Amino acid sequence: MPRRFECKDGNAFKFWEIEQSGNSVTTWWGRIGTSGQTKTKDFSSDAEAKSDYDKLVIEKTKKGYVEIGGNASGGKAPVDSAIVKSVAVKSTDSQNESISQGAVATVAKPKSAQANPKSADVKSSSVETQPASEDVEQELNVVFQNLAIEAPEYVEKHAQGQYFSFHYNFNLSHLSSVAPIFKLSAVGQAKALIIIIEMIKANAPKDYAILDVLELVATKLNKRILPLNEVQLVTLLNCASDRYMTTPFTGTSVVCQVEEFLAGHAASEALVTAVGKFKAEMLSGATAEEKKLTHRLDAVMSKSTTGEAPIPIVALEAWSDQAIADLASFDIELRRKWLELIEHCSRTTGTTPSATWTKRVKEYVDAVGDDGFVEYFHKWFTLIPKKGSRTGELPGGWGTDMADVFHPQNVEILKGLAYCCVGRTDERLASALGDAAEASFKKVTGFGPRCPKLGTACVHALSSMNTKESVAQLTRVQAKAKHASVKTQIDKALNNAATKSGMSVDDLQDIGVPDFGMQEVGKLTRTFGEWNVQLTIEESDSTALSWISSSGKSQQTVPSEVKTASADAVKELKKIEKDLQKLLPGLRHRIERSYIEQRHWRFDQWRERLLDHPVTATIARRLLWNFNGRAGIWFNGEFIDQSGASFVPDEMAMVELWHPIGADPEVVLHWRRWLMQNKVVQPFKQCHREIYVLTAAEIQTETYSNRFASHILKQHQLQHLCMQRGWHYQLMGSFDFQSTPTLHLPKWDLTVELYVEIPGNSDEAGVYSTVCSDQVRFTRCSKNAAPDDYARRGVVQLTEIMPVVFSEVMRDVDLFISVCSIGTDPNWTQGHREYWHQYSFGDLSNSAQSRKQVLEEIIPYMRIADRCTFDSKFLIVRGDLRTYKIHLGSGNILMEPNDQYLCIVAARGHSDSSPRVFLPFEGDNVLSIILSKTIMLAEDTKIKDPSILTQIHHKA
Repeated sequence: MPRRFECKDGNAFKFWEIEQSGNSVTTWWGRIGTSGQTKTKDFSSDAEAKSDYDKLVIEKTKKGYVEIGGNASGGKAPVDSAIVKSVAVKSTDSQNESISQGAVATVAKPKSAQANPKSADVKSSSVETQPASEDVEQELNVVFQNLAIEAPEYVEKHAQGQYFSFHYNFNLSHLSSVAPIFKLSAVGQAKALIIIIEMIKANAPKDYAILDVLELVATKLNKRILPLNEVQLVTLLNCASDRYMTTPFTGTSVVCQVEEFLAGHAASEALVTAVGKFKAEMLSGATAEEKKLTHRLDAVMSKSTTGEAPIPIVALEAWSDQAIADLASFDIELRRKWLELIEHCSRTTGTTPSATWTKRVKEYVDAVGDDGFVEYFHKWFTLIPKKGSRTGELPGGWGTDMADVFHPQNVEILKGLAYCCVGRTDERLASALGDAAEASFKKVTGFGPRCPKLGTACVHALSSMNTKESVAQLTRVQAKAKHASVKTQIDKALNNAATKSGMSVDDLQDIGVPDFGMQEVGKLTRTFGEWNVQLTIEESDSTALSWISSSGKSQQTVPSEVKTASADAVKELKKIEKDLQKLLPGLRHRIERSYIEQRHWRFDQWRERLLDHPVTATIARRLLWNFNGRAGIWFNGEFIDQSGASFVPDEMAMVELWHPIGADPEVVLHWRRWLMQNKVVQPFKQCHREIYVLTAAEIQTETYSNRFASHILKQHQLQHLCMQRGWHYQLMGSFDFQSTPTLHLPKWDLTVELYVEIPGNSDEAGVYSTVCSDQVRFTRCSKNAAPDDYARRGVVQLTEIMPVVFSEVMRDVDLFISVCSIGTDPNWTQGHREYWHQYSFGDLSNSAQSRKQVLEEIIPYMRIADRCTFDSKFLIVRGDLRTYKIHLGSGNILMEPNDQYLCIVAARGHSDSSPRVFLPFEGDNVLSIILSKTIMLAEDTKIKDPSILTQIHHKA
């Protein structure tokens, strides 16, 4: 029995123990509360050992150590072998005869290791047989006895004087005492695992250091796929379900053990109960990983009990409800193949699929049939934009509707299905991927982008296709994307696709515009029995469907007999119309941006891609082009120039979009009149385009322009318009974030910045409602510098900027001011009143002056022309009740004789109800509003709105 001594002097709290056994003397020492260190010294005789024993006791006593009643062990007591024996006997009695002690069991290569390559933390045991002479209990007894000595030494060595209450940072490779456990056979390791976890559950031994080592050993064993029998597996599951002892377990490792056992055995009632308890306790489903593991358990248990895997898709989403219904309608064999594919899809990781995953997926797709895969993929993915039927709000979200977001388990499946399309060329797949990508990047209130993970997978698949349809879909998604990160991601995808094709991104986008089966420019015609249907592109962003019977009867709705007999064909036609409506705005914007990009085409390429293409021709044929410097427009099947003469450009002529900045004013005026006379509506302002040249003030400031400074702008509207025009800008608020509207022009190595400041207060969400415009600057990056590398950027002299580039940039800024200024909104008359009045009735900007010129051309052809006159800033309308002055910049109204303000707020959708007055271009909303107000006020006796009449009859 050892004798214990303690020394408590000042900050020293130490113990020292000594014991003689024959001719050996063993001592233990260290800080109280730790296991301490130990040392054993052997002598030639018992008497010599006794002499050293007494000498050491005297020395410690002189140093202040006081004996404490004896029999203190310092935490070194070995594990009680009776505990090991009782656990081992309990386990052995329940063993299957095939793995009882003395038998030899061969372990096959684990099937779950093949089926689940994702589980990288699960290892297969390299030992396949259990020697007949292997005594696991005896081996463990020896291990525990040695561990009882080695663990305290390890703690003392690594504690470095610190007091450790419970857990110690052990490294099993440093503990030689536990090595024999991992040298056991696979069957032996399985038996050892159960014994150890039973000991941990019984909290024996009491020493925390030893328990910590046992937990590490159990964790390492549990990560190996071991040949557990049913009783052992049930024990493992029950222990893992105990929330007070989950340290040795990971959900993945336990699930892999279940999958391995059920690969060769049926599930008993006891195992089903244990699995259910494990799911309820350890896999609560709170995380995405737990949801995946729950799905895997459900799949393997269902297959074991019913012989068929369950459908893993979560219901209550538009696409998932359809998918579940389709899968349920398949025969057993086809459903099994689809479920194997879906199971494989649910196991994708990362932003791109691995080579191994991609190789395996081809086998699964071939199994369900290529045609079948395309059919159902298209069917399901085109439903992704539709809202689900799940009710309630997303937990932790800011009022996010659960129906607007996807279930995490479904996201993994959808992502995998998108990856199945990598490298394919089917147009239906590309169209469905485009729909899914656009819907995934769409912003959800209080949540952000609906599902960036799925959107990224769709973009990756589209970028790998390298077809016209895939490029068109990428371009369409890019035009609709609102987040800079998404745009950057799609830019990268387009660059990758361009690199693969050996073309520039611009050329790739040119040839990537689909024709949707149109045989005529802007028109698609199909026949359904006695009915013909025409899908027509009316303007640059609108279409129309017309149904014409054999008798000549026309209607806009689908005839009932066609709807019944050709439902799928009608659905496809409406899908084409929807795709066209999404494509046209982006296509128009891309052609307009060729100004700032200074794009040019060889005539034969231009004719194929733009002039004769049934979709792009609806835009290109209404624009003026330069052919080696000769301006002309396509009209009545030929090119005509300024003189009205027809001509045929040379096949090798260079073609570029005509811009009025380099033309003689008389030439510009001629083309404006020609548009009016021939009723040609341009897709955007070209002949009437505003021109911005350097002013004297800008030449003096040299590096910046204050032309559009000090305007108060509605920030949300500014951010949306920046996104539409290709500028980068993020909303600013009280969350201490600074952003600057920025336009990158890589072709010219330029970056344009419109500085903005914060003049007002933030709203409830902490976002500022308004910002104040400031300087416009052009900067250039030094070689190899990133666009946001401000330290390496230099400010550019304004005189160095190409005139057309300067004009187009300043036109964008003028557009931001004219659209976003609070001066155009009557609701802001009480806030920033001085600025509001100054903008509402101040001098005209370039865009307003251009608007005035258009109105001066249009008004003489209207029936109210005799009631309208112009002065420097106003369109003056004479009504029967009063005379009105409409400001040509803001559209706001003053009434004579006392300049009383007349507030008329345009209703939502006013453009739909505006009078059909010919305009030579699309896109000027303020011009449409001014025309609507002009016609209404010229006939003011017909006004019925009481709020307007009250203002007209009131004379301040």
